[in-house]
Amino acid sequence: MNTAPPRYAPGRVRDAILRVMSLSSTPLCAKEIEGRVSQVIGPTPTSSVRSYLRLNTPEVFVQEARGLYQ
Repeated sequence: MNTAPPRYAPGRVRDAILRVMSLSSTPLCAKEIEGRVSQVIGPTPTSSVRSYLRLNTPEVFVQEARGLYQ
C-alpha cells in the first residue's frame, strides 16, 4: 500500500498557496497555510509549503514574524 503524499503538477502547490494568501486579510502562520492548502488541493507535504514560503520571501510574501506570513 502506498502512503506517500501525491505528486502534483508543477505550480499546483504554488497556485494553492497564492490563493490561500490572497483570501486572507490577516497574516497566517505556516501551519494555517498548510491546512488551507490541503483543503484546496488535498494532502500536501508540509515541506512543499514551507519551502515555497521560504524561497519566496521577501519577493512574494512578507514574513511578519517567525512562521507568520502575509
